Amino acid sequence: MNFAKMNQKLAFLMLEVILSNENEQSLTKARQWEEEVFMDDIDYGVMKLVPLFLQKLKEINFTTRHEKRLKVLYKYWWLKTLKNLDLVREVLLAFSTHEKSVMLIKGVPVLKYYEKAVERPMADLDILVKKEDVLDIIHIFADLGWKCTNSLFQKNLQKKPGLCLDFKHSIEFEHEGDGVKMDLHWKVGNYASWELTEQVWAKATDSQDYPKTKIPELSHLLCMSILHSVDSESKNHYNWIIDVDKLGAELTQEIWEKAREMAKSEHKEDWFDYGCFLLNQFGVKTPFVSQTKNTAPVGRLTKQEFGSKLNFLRYLWKKTENNLTILSINFPHDRGLVKIYRMSRRLAYFRLNRIT
Repeated sequence: MNFAKMNQKLAFLMLEVILSNENEQSLTKARQWEEEVFMDDIDYGVMKLVPLFLQKLKEINFTTRHEKRLKVLYKYWWLKTLKNLDLVREVLLAFSTHEKSVMLIKGVPVLKYYEKAVERPMADLDILVKKEDVLDIIHIFADLGWKCTNSLFQKNLQKKPGLCLDFKHSIEFEHEGDGVKMDLHWKVGNYASWELTEQVWAKATDSQDYPKTKIPELSHLLCMSILHSVDSESKNHYNWIIDVDKLGAELTQEIWEKAREMAKSEHKEDWFDYGCFLLNQFGVKTPFVSQTKNTAPVGRLTKQEFGSKLNFLRYLWKKTENNLTILSINFPHDRGLVKIYRMSRRLAYFRLNRIT
């Protein structure tokens, strides 16, 4: 059994149930899901859809034989969400005490568009800080009981901050007492350039829920959600589709156009259009139907695509191809000799972090 394909199919069925306005259609898809699911084999992406899925089943009066298991997962996300939000408030308070600029990105900023926070599960928390504050904030994290999950990278970040900040977008911390994970970002995403990150900072607004904290402007929040989902190929991350649906009435034509213009400035309009294609497939309407594509844009190669190291020439070529792709994604504005300079710095980054 191909578990990845099975879970993707289950997630798609759950999305169709959640997003459909037709009860009969939702019932049909819910019954199909019930027959095909193996609860012991569902992955994190399917688990994160459970709260809204269970709620929709109640609305359409469908009682599944898996209801007890679904309720256990609902309670898990409810408790995890409460803990996540308590800890993020603690962290933000510490940052404000030290007068550090901070922005909430990804999951937390969209919570206000949901009726209940538990409806939007988050595997981890994501905050964005200024790159010049990263090293100071790492010390603040340590004082609050957070431990970096990649000690080697943390050591190299302190040794060569400019190099590490250029070629990675975040560093992960885990709370020693609760196991909650938080990503400390200096770029808005794995797909993002410094220019894009600065755009987000420039247009950010004050959060109404978290004092002295910024959140992305709505068109930027939309663009970031789509680019992140396409970059990760939506693996274990289907909530972004519901996020866009929940934003719904707030997304005017002007906001959609601003979001696409932002993607275009990064040379990622094909990513944005593919994200719109996926949204339209699930009935989440976008203004860019005519521009959508039904094939995913080229991204980073998988380990399987590199092939065996025994075939050295092919492996070397694929490695080079992959690094050129990554550089074009993260530094889309480089031209001429700057590209060569950037590649030399990436090689230096490899040597520093012992990447082979």
